[in-house]
Amino acid sequence: MNNRPLLLGAGLSAILGVYAFFLPPTPPKAEGSALPFVEALKLLNDTSFAIFFGVSFLITIALAFYFSFTAIYLENGVKIPAEKVGPIMTLGQWVEIIFIFTLPWVH
Repeated sequence: MNNRPLLLGAGLSAILGVYAFFLPPTPPKAEGSALPFVEALKLLNDTSFAIFFGVSFLITIALAFYFSFTAIYLENGVKIPAEKVGPIMTLGQWVEIIFIFTLPWVH
């Protein structure tokens, strides 16, 4: 193990921070209500958005269990060594990324 990922993240953050100083000023528009949360809730009147919101909420419940208990199951139930649990769980994340990229074609 080394600190190269941390140094890479710090370097890229510094570069993006300097880049942000050169962006044009874009102050927010003062239209709308004083409570943006109320306006966001009005989006639930759209059926497509309401379904998207509900399904996303249910998926996050499943993801919480996945990230909480999969490592324990792989170590104790399947008897995979602890140092191989992370890479195996990363495969699941890659499959999820691939399926997210295929969503526009199955709509």
